[in-house]
Amino acid sequence: MPRVSVNGADLYFEERGSGPPVLLIHGLAADADVWGASLDQLAQDHRVLAYDRRGYTRSGQVPRGDFRRDGEDAAALLRALDAVPATVVGWSSGGIVALDLAVHHPGLVAGLVLLEPTLHAKKRPGVRHLAAFLKANLLRRVKDDRAATEAFLRWAFRHRTGATWYDRLPVHMRDALLANGPAAMSELGIGTGEHLNDEQIAAIACPAVVLVGELSDPLFARVSERTARLLSHARIERIEGAGHVIHLERPAEFVRAVREASQPLGSRSGGG
Repeated sequence: MPRVSVNGADLYFEERGSGPPVLLIHGLAADADVWGASLDQLAQDHRVLAYDRRGYTRSGQVPRGDFRRDGEDAAALLRALDAVPATVVGWSSGGIVALDLAVHHPGLVAGLVLLEPTLHAKKRPGVRHLAAFLKANLLRRVKDDRAATEAFLRWAFRHRTGATWYDRLPVHMRDALLANGPAAMSELGIGTGEHLNDEQIAAIACPAVVLVGELSDPLFARVSERTARLLSHARIERIEGAGHVIHLERPAEFVRAVREASQPLGSRSGGG
């Protein structure tokens, strides 16, 4: 399996295609496989890199750290693979990692695509979010990390209509998410990027687009919109018919957004 040694960890990564580099950073409980068919679609005209963050799946030989460490891992990975500057895509808590990377290593980031980044969500919890967090921590104590992670993901992937995209995930993907229960619960306990302050986010100079699912829990829309307001050069785009797992629920719209973000500034379309 392809790996790169960075910061005391051997990170598993996948690389496909050629062209402008794109780095995909997954969220809580996931791994490089969570991008599904979108990875191959982007690889038609980009050099696409997806990796398992430390503590997850094939990079699970080291314990989870924090989002600051994740940002340093991403920077080291891009340098080791000579893939800079890259369009950096972060989904959910992976959006926090992408923001950390842009704050501390701006020269490595050509642009940001953030899929419902959960930046500072801990400071602004919704009722369902808080209930899911408490339920997950209770299940962790009375049962195990696997049950706790499933409970939290069922909330995170839930649509406003009541159904949850979790039940529509392929079995192999659900199994991988649950197998990452220990790392996921460790990450759930480290906060939501509070080490990054508003001034640091506002100072990010690269262009950014924030994608928000029309059907997601209100918490995700609220924190995403706040992040977009903080960023100096950001626009927000709402994806109809999608919940929190935008890249799987609406892959065509996701791929289009990444392609647009990776184009030279003068050739990008507006909107959002």
